[in-house]
Amino acid sequence: MDVNGNVATKAEKEKLYDYLLNFDNWKKEVPDMVKYEKVGDNSYEMTVKVNMGPIKGDQKIRIDFTSLERPNSANFAVQNSMIKSAKGNFVLQDLSELGGQLPGGGAIPEGVKSVILYSMQLDSGNPFFNTVLEGFKGQVKSGFEELLQRFGESAEAA
Repeated sequence: MDVNGNVATKAEKEKLYDYLLNFDNWKKEVPDMVKYEKVGDNSYEMTVKVNMGPIKGDQKIRIDFTSLERPNSANFAVQNSMIKSAKGNFVLQDLSELGGQLPGGGAIPEGVKSVILYSMQLDSGNPFFNTVLEGFKGQVKSGFEELLQRFGESAEAA
């Protein structure tokens, strides 16, 4: 399943990147966090409560951030017992890089200073479960965009 989109924020690009890639902020921003632990330079494990379709209960997730290019982009890989492969990236753009409109079209709302473009690819390793995941694509997309919006609002306020 591929999920991609963008989130407009009122935070400056550099400030947003620093907030997004300061992993202690994930403890504050991720809802229903049960446990959070740094396990490497850019690697983290967290346990979160999940209630999305067939996935319920505490889920242990490991996130590894790679190819950090401040303040422009970062790649990530997610490991979880229910998902064989999950990877993606963030690309941050400020107003001067947007060409006068939001990615995909549309006017830039007043006050917007930067945009997070994101892409994720998820594969459970099981064709049936991949079909089930596709059914929750909208929920995954909206939940991820809500999380990124929280990061943007917190970065602006920081």
